[in-house]
Parts: sequence; C-alpha cells; structure tokens
Amino acid sequence: MGFRGIALGEALMRAGFGCSDAVRIRKVSLGVFVTNEAAIARYRKFGIVEEGSLRAEVILDRKIVDELRMGRRLRD
Repeated sequence: MGFRGIALGEALMRAGFGCSDAVRIRKVSLGVFVTNEAAIARYRKFGIVEEGSLRAEVILDRKIVDELRMGRRLRD
C-alpha cells in the first residue's frame, strides 16, 4: 500500500511552507532523482527551482541515475 494519489505530499508541503515564517526558515533545499518526474513537477508547482545536479549519483534498477538539486528561497 502506497501513499500516491492522496495528495499527502502536497499537504505536507503546504504545512511546511505555512510554518516557515514562525521558525525563520530561509531556504528549502532538496534532492530528487531525475527519474521521479511526478515529484519534480510537484516541487515546481510550489516554486522550487533547479539549482544543479549530481551526475551518476546512484544506481537504480541497474541504471545510473542523476540527482537533481532543487531549492526555494523563502526570505533574505
């Protein structure tokens, strides 16, 4: 049983960004495998942008996969 399709990720993102001012978070940074297109689209929806990549970072299903580094600045 998985959590896909129930908008849990979006709810967590909204909650996290909603409380970022209270805890004075300046920036959100994350890494996602380039093969995870659904996650990349979701992060972009929340204003998280590509900042770089790590080439040949992991092996998934016997394939070499890059990791995309993404971030969103929340305050100066």
